[in-house]
Amino acid sequence: CTIERDQSAILSRPEPSGSQQKAALKAIKLELSKIAVNRMTVEAAVTVIASTLTTIASNKRSNRARQILGSLTNGGYLSSELVKDEGWVWLA
Repeated sequence: CTIERDQSAILSRPEPSGSQQKAALKAIKLELSKIAVNRMTVEAAVTVIASTLTTIASNKRSNRARQILGSLTNGGYLSSELVKDEGWVWLA
């Protein structure tokens, strides 16, 4: 019988701390699970995130969704790439 260190806890990234970021990441994961290529355009991601922002005025949701998408990308939760002048995001 041997005992080994569990490396999965070290390599796993903690969930985002903000409630809006948590909801946004959950919605992105759900949407990506429906897509065969597991990536989506930035505009589609903004639409998905904006739909989770029910407490924000409707005329400000898109802008806030872009900020949240940027923070999820900067935090390493999502990866992004520019392909032929179109932004794409996927789970990191």
